[in-house]
Amino acid sequence: MVRTLLVLCCALTIADGFDLGVVAYIAPALTAEWNLNPSALGYVFGSGLLGLAIGAVFFAPLADRMGRRSIIIVAATLTGLSMLASAFATSSDQFLVARLITGAGVGVLIPVLTTYVSEISKSSSRNVNVALIVAIGTVGSVIAALLSANLLDDVGWRWIVGGGGFVTLLLALVSFKMLSESPVFLSRGPGSDALQKTNVVLQRLGATPLQSVPEALSTSPAISVVKLFSGSYRVTTLVLWGVFIAINLFSYFMVSWTPQMLTQRGLSIELSIYAGMAFPVGAGVGAIVIAACARNRELRRIVILAFAVGCAAVLVLSALVWAKLWPYVIAFNFVSGFLISGGFASVFTIAATYYSAALRATAIGWCMGVSRVGAVIGPVIAGYLFERQVPVYKAYWLFLVPIFLAILCLAYLPRCPTLQPAD
Repeated sequence: MVRTLLVLCCALTIADGFDLGVVAYIAPALTAEWNLNPSALGYVFGSGLLGLAIGAVFFAPLADRMGRRSIIIVAATLTGLSMLASAFATSSDQFLVARLITGAGVGVLIPVLTTYVSEISKSSSRNVNVALIVAIGTVGSVIAALLSANLLDDVGWRWIVGGGGFVTLLLALVSFKMLSESPVFLSRGPGSDALQKTNVVLQRLGATPLQSVPEALSTSPAISVVKLFSGSYRVTTLVLWGVFIAINLFSYFMVSWTPQMLTQRGLSIELSIYAGMAFPVGAGVGAIVIAACARNRELRRIVILAFAVGCAAVLVLSALVWAKLWPYVIAFNFVSGFLISGGFASVFTIAATYYSAALRATAIGWCMGVSRVGAVIGPVIAGYLFERQVPVYKAYWLFLVPIFLAILCLAYLPRCPTLQPAD
């Protein structure tokens, strides 16, 4: 049963990756249809990421009150409907609003799915399962790139976006039929029958039934947010927020602008899409490899090392783009994604070990939401730079600064988590 639920969660995450990432690959078509300048295109990129912040901060914490299952189903439905609305947009303003709603849906799904998978997984497989959920969204981005590269000229961007919305709605329906509630939430939820409900789910998952249930979860999201800054949580929360903001600033610059940058350097649109795809592919592969390598070691140190080596890879990449050595550009784009975004997937696992079940969805949701400050301003800053004709290699150098800040934040993170993920 756990494998079935994990597959369903992976499918939802892939759909999210497609829905959020497709705009980067259809950007040339949007620019041509609505005559968008770089700054306007930066706002189109940023709208979905702003919505993601809103969803993660204001709606993902509801999973700590209403349950993981119901929030996942509602968020997937909202995402699918807004994608269909994007496909029917007749202006860039309508598209921007629809993207804002799509981002909100994805912003809810990512932290709640991460929390859900953490809670249904055995301790021996939890790190890899959580990393898989975070990383596999890149498969959706890759699918978006492949479809855009091969179908954009033939069917247009509307059919590509609409198809993504239809698949997401279909997965929402499957989730309604198949998804069970998290046993951790049930065991700490209200009601005298919490123990019975929990044991029913645990039996389906092949786990040992409980003899008693822990103290009920807090029902006030406001109290939960305040707790993120109480006692030993305060430093951890601020440090983790710094890491999430910094890495998202860099990653969304890379994902959003790589096809456009390479096109400006003279590479064809089709090849630029494939080159841009190398970064999320590397991120997906790196997330699994880094998490697997760290199962019996200190995860935080391995992530710091991955970020440091990733900085060197980005420096090499900037020189290769400037020299137009396209095969090597693709290779180092993959390596950059492998080390930096791949390493970042393990930060979700690190974050989960610092918060109790009563705070986990709220904590990760706020990490995701606050991180969208970086995700929103990254593409917008890049649009500002390129509109003023800043050389591409200098843009790469500028966006390395957040990676150094992330390394410092992880180094400052307390060595021992306050709580274990399976509490």
